[in-house]
Amino acid sequence: MAYHWTMHIDAPPEKVFDTLSDGEHHPEWANPNAKLSMTSVSGGPPALGSKYRSEQVFVGKPQTADIEIVRFSARAGSRSPSASASRAAARTCTTRTRSP
Repeated sequence: MAYHWTMHIDAPPEKVFDTLSDGEHHPEWANPNAKLSMTSVSGGPPALGSKYRSEQVFVGKPQTADIEIVRFSARAGSRSPSASASRAAARTCTTRTRSP
C-alpha cells in the first residue's frame, strides 16, 4: 500500500532535507497514536549505511524495526541537497512484533 501527499513547508530546502533525512526526526510528524520512537544505532549524521531502530504501536501491538539508509544523495561535503536533486531512501531490514 502506498501513501502520497503534498505539503508546503516554509523553510529553506537545506533545512527540510536535513530534518527529513534524519530518522530520529520521524516521530515529529508521525501519527501520535503510534507512539513512534526512532533511535540511531550507528551514530553520527545520516549517511549511506546509517542504521536506526524504530519502536511503535501498530494496530494495537508493539513493533520494532531495524532500518538502514540504502540510498543517500547530497551536495558534496554537506548533508544539504543540491539544487537539482537530493534523495534519501531507507529500507526496513527486519521487523519484529513484541509481546505486550
